[in-house]
Amino acid sequence: MQCWNFVILLLSLSHTTTITKAIETAATHTSFASCSDGDTVYITPGTMSTTDGLQTATIIQLSNKYFTLICVDQPSSPCNFLGSSGKRVMYIRDNGGVTTLKRIVIREGSNAGQGGGIWMRGSSVDLIIVSIVENDGTQGGGIYHFGGSGIDLNIIGCFFENNAASRSDYGNDVYKDQNLGDVNVEGCPVGYRTQTSAGAPLLGLKPDAQFPDGHSSYTCIYCPGGTSSNAGASICSITCEAGEYSPGGTACLNCPDGKYSLSEASFCTGCVAGEGAGNGNEDESCENCVAGRYSPANASPCLECGEGKWSDTVGSDNSDTCSSCVAGRYNVQTGSSSISDCTNCAAGSFSTEAGLTAANECEECAEAKFSAEGATFCTSCGAGKSSSANGGESDEVCEDCVAGRFSAAGSPCANCNAGTSSAAGSGSCASCGTGRYWDAGSEQFSCCEQLHSLRGGCKCTQHRICNMCCVCCGDV
Repeated sequence: MQCWNFVILLLSLSHTTTITKAIETAATHTSFASCSDGDTVYITPGTMSTTDGLQTATIIQLSNKYFTLICVDQPSSPCNFLGSSGKRVMYIRDNGGVTTLKRIVIREGSNAGQGGGIWMRGSSVDLIIVSIVENDGTQGGGIYHFGGSGIDLNIIGCFFENNAASRSDYGNDVYKDQNLGDVNVEGCPVGYRTQTSAGAPLLGLKPDAQFPDGHSSYTCIYCPGGTSSNAGASICSITCEAGEYSPGGTACLNCPDGKYSLSEASFCTGCVAGEGAGNGNEDESCENCVAGRYSPANASPCLECGEGKWSDTVGSDNSDTCSSCVAGRYNVQTGSSSISDCTNCAAGSFSTEAGLTAANECEECAEAKFSAEGATFCTSCGAGKSSSANGGESDEVCEDCVAGRFSAAGSPCANCNAGTSSAAGSGSCASCGTGRYWDAGSEQFSCCEQLHSLRGGCKCTQHRICNMCCVCCGDV
């Protein structure tokens, strides 16, 4: 089985890999049938014809799907689709979207009915820089389009020559059905200069749309690399500026980050590790990455050090030069170039971890503790002292525990247990002694009414005045 010399690359939004394959002619329908809606198919220059073993009446048949078909642009070597007697070149029907054909040649198709070159029905189609040459049919020798409301045909920078319709006034180049939506005709797109030639009206049957200025076709010529044009222009008057490029046949495009160009460039040059462009530098050269940034590899932009980090290194080629803010500090910014960009945790808080990225990652000091700003730990109030709230900012928040309460260092004040007492500012509580007791948390001794002394096992039978101890058996 013979093979035709196209190479097809299927680029699908639903696929993560690119498939490169030489397609055999007899398998062409199967190959295109494997495409999904929205795929882009790139074909390399060459020629495919109906004499290469294809037995059907149409080279490419697209039904109930839509995709984009683009010839990899080589002006001297076009992508030719050739029909033959009784075999049209392309059939497009009910695609449900917009089918785009770009930079291909539809040639020598023939059909006893409609559309020797392309037959379309119920499908919106964009033709961009397509040559329709020497095709014939009874209606629409080059193109027959039967559609309806909203089914449009856009013809942009296309060339028509020597197409023929056997029925008079039925469109040598394009037959427009009465029910068809809009037919839009434009000159060559951006990136091409336009050559025009006078000719007959484009459309048959209803000659109410023809090429602008009375021209029936356009020859679109590549603008050289580094230049471009406005749509429909006859000259390539635009020179790509520094930081832009055009490989030819496109608008001037911005160089991606990490690459640069001089003016009138057809490609962009990658920067070496430690250098970048497009990061605030002029795009006409690579420059060292500024402090706070780094570039790990060729053609990479200068990347910013992340939050919680900083770097004062110029021309860094790796992220290891980005240092973390030390414990007790944080940094909410990216691309910081100095340790001074690291902010201290506020007084009354602390952190033990480096590289914090926000103030709320600093922890608040607990009750009976305090810290100055930038602290890595909280200092405890001394024994017998405490604070009334969290987040103390200095030792001034530490106040004496009142009488009847006590605290260990770094702990809040607590009540003395029953039978024990303390003076103000005490770190511990002491026993009341025989004949007296202390209500838990009270600030004065109470009379020993209803209590007894444990000395000798005697019970008090009466009490004296309140500020004196009870007299109990064995106490005298």
